[in-house]
Amino acid sequence: MTLEQRVARLELKCRIAKRVILVMLMTIAACAGPASDELSGSPATEVYLNELPPAGWSQDVMAHLSKFKIGTQCCIEDSAKAIEGKVERPWTVERLAAAYACTLDPSVKGHLLYLLAASRNPKALVAVGSGLSNPSPDVQFWATIGIDNFWMEHPVTASADARMYIEACKWWAERAPKLYAAEKHK
Repeated sequence: MTLEQRVARLELKCRIAKRVILVMLMTIAACAGPASDELSGSPATEVYLNELPPAGWSQDVMAHLSKFKIGTQCCIEDSAKAIEGKVERPWTVERLAAAYACTLDPSVKGHLLYLLAASRNPKALVAVGSGLSNPSPDVQFWATIGIDNFWMEHPVTASADARMYIEACKWWAERAPKLYAAEKHK
C-alpha cells in the first residue's frame, strides 16, 4: 500500500469518526429532552431503539416512528429533511427501498438507509446491511449508525472510533446468511 493510499484511508477513518461523534452528541442532546413529545402535544411511548416494533412494508415509516419517544429523533428528522422532495410521500419501507436502489447521490442514499434501519422491517435490513460495503463513506456511516441504533442488541454508541463500524459489520455478517436464506424461500 502506498503512502497516499494510507493517508487516504486514515482521512476516511477520521471523517467517519467525526460523524460518529456528531451523531453521538445529537443523540445525547435528544435524550436529554422531556419524556413526552411536547412538540406534537401527544404522549409518546418510550422504548429502547432495538425494541421498536417493525413498520409494515406499506406503512409510512415517519407515522410509525412518531408513536414512540426515540432518543435519535434529531437524526431521523435530519434524514427526513435530506430526502424531502426527492422521495414521494408517504415514505413506506417499500418506497424508501426503491429510492435507495435508484439513487446515485451518496448522501441521500445514506439518509434513506437510516430511515430504512429505523423502520426495523426485516426486508429493509437487506439494504441497510449492504450499505456497510458501499464505497461511499456517507452510505457506510448511515448504515453503521442505523444498525447500531435500531438493530444491535448491545449498541456501541458510546464508541467514537471505527469500532462501531467493525461491530456493525460483525453483527451483519452473523445475520446476513440467515436473512438471505429466508428471502430465497419466500
